[in-house]
Amino acid sequence: MRNSSKSGSATQPAGKAKKLPWRSSRVDPGLEDAEKFLLPTYKRQPLVMTHGQGAYVFDSTGKKYLDFLGGIAVNALGHAHPRIVKVIRREAARAIHLSNLYHHAFQGPLARKLAEWSGMDRVFFSNSGTEAVDGAMKLARLHGRTPGESTGTPARKHRFLALENSFHGRTFGAISVTATEKYRLPFAPVVPGVEFVRFNDVDHLRASFSSEICAILIEPVQGEGGIRPVSQEFF
Repeated sequence: MRNSSKSGSATQPAGKAKKLPWRSSRVDPGLEDAEKFLLPTYKRQPLVMTHGQGAYVFDSTGKKYLDFLGGIAVNALGHAHPRIVKVIRREAARAIHLSNLYHHAFQGPLARKLAEWSGMDRVFFSNSGTEAVDGAMKLARLHGRTPGESTGTPARKHRFLALENSFHGRTFGAISVTATEKYRLPFAPVVPGVEFVRFNDVDHLRASFSSEICAILIEPVQGEGGIRPVSQEFF
């Protein structure tokens, strides 16, 4: 995230900033309560963001920032786009949540489009990339079980390969295939059957494969690993 002014901050144009009741306070209650009651799972900046507009976000003092974080890469369409806000308001007025026990008017058509665009047969919806990784690991383990094989023992294909310096999320399954030790080691022992392969080392990849491997997890471009793209040969 980068501040949009040369001096390090910029005030939102007159008439645009939200008027907040604590703006004159020495300590923002949002920050104070967060430090007291939230688990410290992230090392947060001492800023309380209140709203966004397009590619910009604003803090509780009215300062404007160019948002390079994008909600950790999930806000690709920016903030408060009028068409998106209109649809969210319309659907929130219809129902907040219907669960997967029923069909939804738009879920099936969206799944069809995603399947067509990706070339895959079916779609699994999740709330985060971490949950998508967990779902993929479960699917790989299930697919690795041969027909008629007992479900009370490990599947014939049950092991995972992942890359050194990888990061796949913070759930128990995802940290098991995350090589970064500061995330994984505090929760050891994690999910067994994971081996880490040297990045872009094709020989090491080939040597690590066996009949027990059910999946290999790859970030096409490593993020926390240093913005490193995987080579075409490695793929």
